[in-house]
Amino acid sequence: MLVVEQFLPGCPDAAFSIAGPDLDVLWSTARRPALSLAVWCRRPRPVELAALLDQAPFCVAVEGHATTVTTRLAAALPGPAPGALIEDMHGLAMVFGLLSGSTRLRLRLEGLIEAGCPRFHTDQVALRLLCTYAGPGTEWLALGGGGPAAAALPQDDAELP
Repeated sequence: MLVVEQFLPGCPDAAFSIAGPDLDVLWSTARRPALSLAVWCRRPRPVELAALLDQAPFCVAVEGHATTVTTRLAAALPGPAPGALIEDMHGLAMVFGLLSGSTRLRLRLEGLIEAGCPRFHTDQVALRLLCTYAGPGTEWLALGGGGPAAAALPQDDAELP
């Protein structure tokens, strides 16, 4: 599952989410400023990740041009990454570059052995793309009518254990 998040400080009550099986659902983030969450229910090719996951836990982050950032990330991983994984991440980076209007991206791949963020919180980013390749995936709270509850959540990881 791929998740694109767009948090809009100051208007959580107006936030809403959409989901769909086609890439078009992501373009809604640009056309609807109050959109807080767009879920693209895609079916990526199966990728054999066992060798890479044997290196977990790890977190590799790189910044660079959308066309080269995945190559730099692959070179920094603790073990070899399957070509299909690199190809998929490259495709997602290119989509994100088009969505955000930016050619410079920050790409991070984490191999987790437990939940990466065990509590719900809000992020202070304008746009985020998440993709889970193995395991249960990312969870989120629906914000429709939940502005006060969302505002009460910690604003960053500083308050998390």
